[in-house]
Amino acid sequence: MAADRAAFEAKQKAEVENTFLPVTFPKDHPLRVLYVGDSLGNGYAATSDAQFFRNIATEKLKAYGPVEATFAGRPSLTAEAALAEYRDKISAEYDLVVMEIGTNDWSKVPVPTFTETYPALIKAVRAASPNAALLCLGAWGDGIKVGPFNMVIQPTCQAAGGKYRDLNAVFAPSGNKWINGVRDNGTKVDTFHPNDKGHAAIADVILAALRIS
Repeated sequence: MAADRAAFEAKQKAEVENTFLPVTFPKDHPLRVLYVGDSLGNGYAATSDAQFFRNIATEKLKAYGPVEATFAGRPSLTAEAALAEYRDKISAEYDLVVMEIGTNDWSKVPVPTFTETYPALIKAVRAASPNAALLCLGAWGDGIKVGPFNMVIQPTCQAAGGKYRDLNAVFAPSGNKWINGVRDNGTKVDTFHPNDKGHAAIADVILAALRIS
């Protein structure tokens, strides 16, 4: 009975650990991180560069060792455009890759097209960084609208040995976006993109997915 319980608990622990993404800091160079993203990754609506989710995540990663971060992206970026425009950056080798692509696809691209372009993008990333820890974020937006695209992102990422994290729980709370689309300093943005609190929450999703050693 004790042996059965121990085996059951070990299996449960293994299943829980399997949901996380192991990240090992290299001994001979900084942790090379690639963020691929659109306007969210580009920090739109944040009050400063320091409040971009990718910069928050990078700074917190530095608590474990040196980090060299690269961003491949721009506002309105789709999966197809990411591969076409940033192939040079994607083709370099990284230790950790964070994909934040799909938000513009759900508003511009048919699902059948995305089922081809997103896997092609992941394939290119994997070809250049076969041993990288791969984390794929779901699309930013209403759960019903982004759902069909997340159903492409998740299995594609997992098939490539990566882990998937949904952003619906970050998008849904109104407190994670600017009230009436206006920053605290009075400048106008929109009610769709994350505010500073929302960017911090996305960074938390990224960091919580990692098992760092």
